[in-house]
Amino acid sequence: MNQFNTFSQHVYLLANFGTAYYCRLGCKEQSQELMS
Repeated sequence: MNQFNTFSQHVYLLANFGTAYYCRLGCKEQSQELMS
């Protein structure tokens, strides 16, 4: 049970990191479109 708990925490962190990363990428693309 403890192993599963750590695994789900890992997935949760990875999901949060991925979301923030893609959000940052999207913001960068949007700002570039606004600049040009």
